[in-house]
Amino acid sequence: MEGATAPSIRRRPAGSAVRPALVLLAALSLALAVAVGAAALGGPVEPAWFGLLFPMVGTAYVGSGLLAWYRRPANRTGPLLVAAGLVGHVAGFELTGVPGLREVGFFCSLLPIAAILHLVLAFPTGRLTTRPARLLATAGYVLLVGGDPVFWGLPPGALAAAATTKTYGAIAVLLATAVLLGHRFRRAAPAQRRTLAPLYVFGVLTIVYIVVAANLLPPLFGVDLATVSATQVLAIGLIPFAFAAGVLRGGFARAAALEDLGSWLARGDRDPAAVRAAVADTLGDPSAQVVFPVDDGYVDAAGGPVAPGRGRAVTPVRLDGGPVAAIVHAAVADAAHVEAVGGVVAIALDRQRLVAELLASRARVTEAADAERRRIARDLHDGIQARLVLLRLQAAGSVDADPGAVVAGLDRAIDELRQLVHGVMPAMLVENGLGAAVEDLADRLPVPTAVEVPPDDDLSPAVQTTAYFVVAEALSNAVKHADASRIGVRIHRDGSDLHLEVRDDGRGGAHVGGHGGLRGARDRVEALGGRFHVADLPGGGTRLQVGLPCGS
Repeated sequence: MEGATAPSIRRRPAGSAVRPALVLLAALSLALAVAVGAAALGGPVEPAWFGLLFPMVGTAYVGSGLLAWYRRPANRTGPLLVAAGLVGHVAGFELTGVPGLREVGFFCSLLPIAAILHLVLAFPTGRLTTRPARLLATAGYVLLVGGDPVFWGLPPGALAAAATTKTYGAIAVLLATAVLLGHRFRRAAPAQRRTLAPLYVFGVLTIVYIVVAANLLPPLFGVDLATVSATQVLAIGLIPFAFAAGVLRGGFARAAALEDLGSWLARGDRDPAAVRAAVADTLGDPSAQVVFPVDDGYVDAAGGPVAPGRGRAVTPVRLDGGPVAAIVHAAVADAAHVEAVGGVVAIALDRQRLVAELLASRARVTEAADAERRRIARDLHDGIQARLVLLRLQAAGSVDADPGAVVAGLDRAIDELRQLVHGVMPAMLVENGLGAAVEDLADRLPVPTAVEVPPDDDLSPAVQTTAYFVVAEALSNAVKHADASRIGVRIHRDGSDLHLEVRDDGRGGAHVGGHGGLRGARDRVEALGGRFHVADLPGGGTRLQVGLPCGS
């Protein structure tokens, strides 16, 4: 059942395939950190330890990013953190006295701030999924590339213009970012908000602090610029830990990456409960369900009916353009991500769909059989049994009756019993086979009916019974609902399959749905592994086609 507790799923770490590349990036980061630290310690900056802050912060970004990348290779937050860390290393060259490298450091000195803005806008997937997010991230890089205009060597007028542009541009970007994040926060589910709130607040406040600290802290609190700069760098250094934790443990991304899910599925067949658990894990939504579409709704993997609750969205899972299943999830989830997860599990769910549909059909057949048994018991109790009890009393002399009345009563009881037996299993079918029973049905109809049935061979009782009741239901629909004036029935054997077709020239419009007779007929067919198709004919009327496996 979908509600059952799924077994624990142990999977190989998702980033195993990218491990060599991550090792190379770690080596590159370490080499840069050592180079920047050594150059800064021998440079003109005082105190000397301040030169170590940039490589330390850069290492924090790269280390957090490598961990997130290894654990969630499909999530781009890890690569973003690594890139920000490498840029942070390069920015540290501004504290060295090495010509050329110092200018490169100045050029990149503010890019870590743009990287933080990018991380905030791209969380939790690491992707800028909307146009406003892409515009804001681009504006951040444009505004901050090149570092502080003070080091550009501009004339006073141009310097003032550049500084004003950067300041007001940064304010505009921050305000727009706050609005966008507020909109995302309102749409998020409560569990997701618990992850988003601290990250959004911490990220935005860090950017604000970096931008305004140098102008506000010295005059307000008498703090020297070296201390302010150190606190700014340290504030930047705390960012990667928060975002890496959000990717690995947050409400959005408890799940394994899509590649992890795909490789897990590729290692063997998975039972429905395990697939549902993996889908829920990948989406970060423990209540996510996998359901399968049927005519009047959805069923779970066990064939039981499922009704998506309020506040839930249903995303179809498609294979070769057609729906094979659906994922029920939180309404605020990223639809593109849900569709991507569905694409990974589509083949596995298509196999499960066939089983679910068969189980649902068998459940309906069982339900119909139980209802039929209850009807028979009721008819026997209320009709024939009561009549036989009365006849016994009459025959015993307990109740006055002439012998003729007793005989007449027995005849009526026998007739009722015969009709009851015919409803359960027609005597013509039992005694003479499918062909004779179908011809008998046609002879009873008020509408001319042509019947083409081959001589019976070795058809099993189950196949004959199913074929008979399908034909009976189709003929009944044609007469009662379609107002047909002509009907044709054709049954033939083709190899290991029995094919039957019923045509009429009525008004059409027949469909399988709800709990009607055609639904029951289709359930009988599918319970035997057969095929059932009903459709309107182009010139009017209806055609029902059925294929039943019957052995070779």
